[in-house]
Amino acid sequence: YGKLIGKFDRLIILLIVYESFSTAFVNRVFSSVPAITFAIIALAAVGLFFIVYHLLGWTSRRLHFNREDTITTTFCGSKKSLVHGSLFMMVLGIPDDNKVMFLLPIMLYHSFQLFYVSWLANKIGNR
Repeated sequence: YGKLIGKFDRLIILLIVYESFSTAFVNRVFSSVPAITFAIIALAAVGLFFIVYHLLGWTSRRLHFNREDTITTTFCGSKKSLVHGSLFMMVLGIPDDNKVMFLLPIMLYHSFQLFYVSWLANKIGNR
């Protein structure tokens, strides 16, 4: 049942991400943030991803990890899930007025991470 459970898990994550973005668009979250603020948050999220990704790669090489372990370390270590961010917001009791500024960076980071790592995994898989 491993493949079935894996597909189910990916479907649940996809639905949570879809729901978060749908809610954000319906509530006009993106239009409530000034363009310059959105750009700064987006650049910071992408920059943070690359800092963590390359720092993990550098650390893996310094520890003499093999290729497979380095790939695993960089892919898994740089992962931040929108699911976890959404749950933390509920647990912390962030007021609705402030949720945008907490959720937007996670949404941007998670989206970028999914697209970049998927592209990179295909590139590595073709080698």
